[in-house]
Amino acid sequence: MTAAPLLAEAGLEEIFPGAAHDPAIPTLAEVVGHDFGAEITSVEGIGVYLAALHRAAPERTLLVEYARSWEGRPLHLLVVGSAERIADLDRVRAGLAGLADPRTPPPA
Repeated sequence: MTAAPLLAEAGLEEIFPGAAHDPAIPTLAEVVGHDFGAEITSVEGIGVYLAALHRAAPERTLLVEYARSWEGRPLHLLVVGSAERIADLDRVRAGLAGLADPRTPPPA
């Protein structure tokens, strides 16, 4: 299933009218074999799908393993943004760290 019918099925065309979708980005069905809501996606399946999204658009995503479950399974999050914003994340992190540190003077 392509993104356009998936959007129509989910009623998202009204939320994102005229949105352009990158055909290189795989759907959940293409990666794990079922559409959103058709089955419960396993933790492993979610990890596989997030990795596939990151491989399809590495310049627009950042895949982060932020913890491990009590069973030792990796827990991931996928940061999605413009290529420029993703490339600028280190500067943003440094700025946030400066704001969090009261010893850091504010910029002039």
